[in-house]
Amino acid sequence: MNRSCLPAMTLMLSALAASSAMARSGPQLQRVVFAQGTQSEYYDHTLAGGDTRDYVVNARQAHTLAISLHASSGVYFTVHAQGRARPVFDSMTDGPRLELRVPQDGRYTIHTHLAGALRQSGRPVPYQLHIALTDADAGSTRRVPADTGPARYDASGSVGCTLGHSGFERQCGFRVVRNLRQRKADIWIANPAYSGVIRYRVLQLTGNTLRDRDGDPVSARRQDDNWLVDVAGREHYLIPDAALLGG
Repeated sequence: MNRSCLPAMTLMLSALAASSAMARSGPQLQRVVFAQGTQSEYYDHTLAGGDTRDYVVNARQAHTLAISLHASSGVYFTVHAQGRARPVFDSMTDGPRLELRVPQDGRYTIHTHLAGALRQSGRPVPYQLHIALTDADAGSTRRVPADTGPARYDASGSVGCTLGHSGFERQCGFRVVRNLRQRKADIWIANPAYSGVIRYRVLQLTGNTLRDRDGDPVSARRQDDNWLVDVAGREHYLIPDAALLGG
């Protein structure tokens, strides 16, 4: 080989290596495709250090885009509309839940990333992202508050509930958002601890595990075709399987 070619080849190989490194440092891409007959998807993913992941969904102006992030503090997402320089939502300042009336037809990118100590630690951080897209006439650009509940849901009704003691003499209304393919559900139950105003207790089913969205301690056990659920030692719920997953 001609020695005069070596510097040029070395330079070219360095450029290719740099290009490959840049490609690896870019966001991981997830195109959001809803299974037939469903309007939502759950994603269980992990980020570490400077990793990012983009979820891309096509939406029309008549849609409502609902997003819910469940993760440790330090995991955030922004929502970017095609053709707009600034994000339309930032969970770092607006909270981990969004219900957005889609402002225009096009592609919407949900960009997830780490910040602060979690980013600096470099350790893998798991998170769950729930994305739903529905036809709707209402919505907002703020997070879904605890006293509103989801505007679009798969079922509603009432479940047995009580406060401070066993027995289910009361009925508390609920709304549920389901992902049957992955056996997951978020159920919003009117909290019996409040009277004269609605505040929801939000429980999340993943497989055979129930947990509280806000991290309060949950004790749950099966009895026949029901869940007996104790939250924070004072709220008690009797939740049929059918309320969570239908049937």
